[in-house]
Amino acid sequence: MLGPLLLLIGLIGFVQSGLVALDGFVLDLGELDWPAPRHRVFLLMVGLYGGLVAAGGTLALRGRDWLAALEQPSDRAWLWATTGGALLLALAVHYGVLGGMAITDDEPAYRFGAELLLTGRVSAPPPPLPLHFAHPMVVITEGWHPAYFLGFPALLAPFVALGVGGLANPVLAALTIPGLSSVLEEVAGRRWGRAALLVWVLAPMPLFLAGTGLSHTACLCALTWTAWAVARTRSGGLQGRHALAAHGLAGLAFSVAFFVRPVSALLIGGPLLVAWGVDAVQRRDLRAGAAAGPALMLATLFLAVNAIQNGSPWLPSYVAGADYHAANGFRFVMPSAPDAAVLAVALSPVAALEQTAAGLLRLNFAAFGWPCSFLFLAFARNRLWWAAMIGGLAGAALVLDVGFDTFGPVHYSEVMLPLIVLTALGLAGAARRHGDQTTGAVLLGLFLVSLALYWPVRAANAHRIAGSVERPIAHVEDLDDAVVFAMWPFSAQNCDIAPTRHLRLARPLPHPDLVGPVVWANHITLPSDRRLVQTFPGRTGYLLFYDTHCDFQLVPLDSVPDGEFPAGFVGGNGDLSGYE
Repeated sequence: MLGPLLLLIGLIGFVQSGLVALDGFVLDLGELDWPAPRHRVFLLMVGLYGGLVAAGGTLALRGRDWLAALEQPSDRAWLWATTGGALLLALAVHYGVLGGMAITDDEPAYRFGAELLLTGRVSAPPPPLPLHFAHPMVVITEGWHPAYFLGFPALLAPFVALGVGGLANPVLAALTIPGLSSVLEEVAGRRWGRAALLVWVLAPMPLFLAGTGLSHTACLCALTWTAWAVARTRSGGLQGRHALAAHGLAGLAFSVAFFVRPVSALLIGGPLLVAWGVDAVQRRDLRAGAAAGPALMLATLFLAVNAIQNGSPWLPSYVAGADYHAANGFRFVMPSAPDAAVLAVALSPVAALEQTAAGLLRLNFAAFGWPCSFLFLAFARNRLWWAAMIGGLAGAALVLDVGFDTFGPVHYSEVMLPLIVLTALGLAGAARRHGDQTTGAVLLGLFLVSLALYWPVRAANAHRIAGSVERPIAHVEDLDDAVVFAMWPFSAQNCDIAPTRHLRLARPLPHPDLVGPVVWANHITLPSDRRLVQTFPGRTGYLLFYDTHCDFQLVPLDSVPDGEFPAGFVGGNGDLSGYE
């Protein structure tokens, strides 16, 4: 009876505490580093009451080998079930939890890049009156393009062309499963490899990311297939064209990962490639040369895109974007112009250690929804995957922040790959030491914490954020041939969902050719807004704003008398020269 009693106490304590201390589990999300006060209380609750739930579940379930059933399905049935489950769950997050909304400023930029590629270009001509189109994630200099690498936009483009851009990441999440399943079963065996795959399919962090339009899911997919191909070539079991294809896939998958997120690809995939290269040399396996073809092709494309966009093959848009925003006075990027020391904070070893501590704290809960996502690492023994893990953590430590907390510490997203592999190894190691029944009961107890405590609260708060983003967008759905000038920040989050916050500060990006029913632009001043509308014959200008009561108003620009509406907040240095 002790197990069910602990389980009941944990559930009741969690619900009662959340209703009282968090006003019904309302979190103050929107931080880039350490969790805000309400979020910290929530994590403490998950640790305390989640510990009771996990302990109660473990005691209630011990004595029987619950996970033996995982070994029964055939490989084909297992892959169909897990791949289909991953797809359906990601779609449920995208459409059900997030309402199909882009809830970060990054997502519109990736879509902008996809639309740009569909026009056959990697950079568009600068728009008229460029400050009206300034956005945290685009560059407007001699050309107009995203401040991101075009690897993910290239994968997104076919979905955008078909009008189903929201399907891209759910499909990529599903395509990750066959490769990941093989890797996990190879390192941990059939039972614990499959158990770890279930952990992945239900894990909050990768699943939330798969519901967004961010690039991490694509990078994880490519890195997973890099790991799969490296494992196939190192096993020595492939012959002839199959071995040639595996080597070629290793080069292609890693190159795709690099084109999507270069630093993550190098630091996490690098150890895998070193092991692959050393093994090929020792075996004198000339078939490894098959990796050179796709690698050289994508490397050439990568350098060519940099040259076209930024004037130098060695200058990626991420760096060019930082230079552009500095030259633009950080308008429409930051509330005020930052001090140079703030931008260099990650160069300090102390700051890097502090960020790593914040990242690991958040990752510990967000990764699997458990109060101890690193628990099974104590039993994991594999130098190659530990090297990949350490590489990913080192790369995240050098970034200016941990990453927004709507889904987890986002800059640690790719660390999830070595984390799940080491978790699989740890599960197998724990089972050897403590037995299958005990290890399985502990794992199922932790699943209860994630599904009953962590998931519902995080999903509910993400849904509130999506609703805040949707409110202004819904006001323009019926417009046609319009130019809509929006305020910055874009949504009324400070009063419609407070204390919950989010990091969707900018209005949607227009099509690179400024076509479509609505062309979105920043409101600066009424005279400047009207000058911009004059460059779009046949379009009507509208002003979209929210008042002190958080009510949105959409009014024709011509109906607003001069001097009766204030200039827009542009942030940064606040300079309005030439736009008065």
